[in-house]
Amino acid sequence: MSSGYETTLAAGFNDLIKSSEPTGSLEHDPAPDDMDEATARDYSGFVNYYIHQVNLLRHLLGESYTVSYADPAKVLFVAHSASGVPCTIEMAAYNTTIDWQESALVAFEKGYVKLELPAPVAYNRPGQVEILKDPGNGAVPLTIRPSLPWIHAMRNQALNFIKAVRGEAPAPCLASFTGDPELVMNAVAMDPLTASVLTLHEIREMVTEMLDAEANWLRQFAGKKLRPIPAISIPKNVRRAEVPVDPALAIANRFMKLAGA
Repeated sequence: MSSGYETTLAAGFNDLIKSSEPTGSLEHDPAPDDMDEATARDYSGFVNYYIHQVNLLRHLLGESYTVSYADPAKVLFVAHSASGVPCTIEMAAYNTTIDWQESALVAFEKGYVKLELPAPVAYNRPGQVEILKDPGNGAVPLTIRPSLPWIHAMRNQALNFIKAVRGEAPAPCLASFTGDPELVMNAVAMDPLTASVLTLHEIREMVTEMLDAEANWLRQFAGKKLRPIPAISIPKNVRRAEVPVDPALAIANRFMKLAGA
């Protein structure tokens, strides 16, 4: 998987709507305890730029992977999947001035699938798929390049959101439409990062606090509370198991540690 990025995002900002209104000051989360300020900036930059590639690689592998080497130049890292499949991510090994180049190559013994991804905010620019099949035994290899519709993922995401608002398609989470706080609880509990650091009882407490804090903007939940559920008591001598947090962030954190080694 490799990428060469162009700073203007392939003309994707041509129709960007801006405002002259001043923005308010935002309070940022503090850096992790095991990172100094410079490392935290590098970590945040990696997550902002490459977390989608980290997730895409896991999707293409169909299983989790661990980083085994990170180039100190911050251009390449090497990983291995749970079943031992080697994989790499090349991060902006070069820059382009009027183009966006991002691709993923999945190689097999007698063929490959290559994905050419469009710039994220450019519109009406589909990606490309190239498939190579080599039957062997002297047969002529076959290369397939299907024509894709002139739409892209970001546009589809917006269209699906509008369909959900119009009631033309089910929403991913119906809590905002029904005003049912239990649906909020279910959605938050399904978040991998939340579930890895909080118990269900703690999640219910957090959701209650969140709904109370945002009550002025979430009026569909007015007067509604999470139903009381008996908490499962945990003996004080029981220790939490060491489990990874959100997989994408765990991989990013591992990459930063290897890059600084």
